[in-house]
Amino acid sequence: VSPNNIFVSRQSCANEVWLLDADNLRYQSSPCTDAYYTPGFGAPEIITGRSGVNSLSDSFSFAVLAFHVLAMTHPQLGDLVLNGEPELEQEALEGRLPWIDDEHDTKNSSSYGLSRSVVLSSRLQELFSKTFSSGLLSPTERPGMSEWADRLYAAADSTLTCGECQGTFYVSASKCPWCKAPKASHAVCVFSLFDPSREGTRKLVIRPTAAGERVVMVSRLCVSPGQPIEITGRLGWGHNGVRAEQPIVEISFDGTRLSIRRVDAGQGSIVVTDGKISKRLTTSPELIPLVDSQFSPWRLHFGSDQEFHRRASFVLKQGAQL
Repeated sequence: VSPNNIFVSRQSCANEVWLLDADNLRYQSSPCTDAYYTPGFGAPEIITGRSGVNSLSDSFSFAVLAFHVLAMTHPQLGDLVLNGEPELEQEALEGRLPWIDDEHDTKNSSSYGLSRSVVLSSRLQELFSKTFSSGLLSPTERPGMSEWADRLYAAADSTLTCGECQGTFYVSASKCPWCKAPKASHAVCVFSLFDPSREGTRKLVIRPTAAGERVVMVSRLCVSPGQPIEITGRLGWGHNGVRAEQPIVEISFDGTRLSIRRVDAGQGSIVVTDGKISKRLTTSPELIPLVDSQFSPWRLHFGSDQEFHRRASFVLKQGAQL
């Protein structure tokens, strides 16, 4: 893996990723075989010949790439290395120096890159710390790729788009970190597990709604004003793989209301209801009014009311006043 061998769609509305130069791709090898890796992206055990490639060495390389892309600096090459003797770079890549954001040893800290609080969610920072601290020389301590996927999705779902500069930032911020514009009012869609016979049987994150219900939250999606966003099979149906990326519902927010319409072929039941009126969602938009900091009575159900399924609840969050 390396930045030169991964091509991503230029347009933000597209989502293709191509892996090139994969002639040596394999899921496992032995230490006695030649190790192929891009300098700067190999796991320490591969560089030193202690191990062959495997899924955990690949997850290390992925973490280097992800940190490089998001923070715009290498996680192992801090000021000590960049300003020191050439031999220090080899020491760092072999895992003999602390990584640049090590909480307990700051001798290799870096003055380069973007602020971590701006580009990394707290849960992403946790994965990077596990990879480059305890997992630096202990591969089994590293998070696997499925965990990276889950947390990268969650981080992306928790971002807003600035109405002034069109930059994206985490919803926890009070203003856009790029142009300093105040955070605008926005909507949050909370996806939860719904059991018609016994709601709340799975104990995940329990949050009360205005109606006193207990929402078992599995994910959330932030919706910026004037920026239509899609609910995919990952959020609505809980799909993985190719089906996870297929859009099924489009949501837009005008400041006080959500407009929701179906954009897929219509397979599977999707119903919008306020507990009294139920409507099957179609390509024609349904308008849902929102009240500040209170869950709307309207719910979006992805499945039949006779079976266990996911549903979305909606709440308005006021922007920051600066």
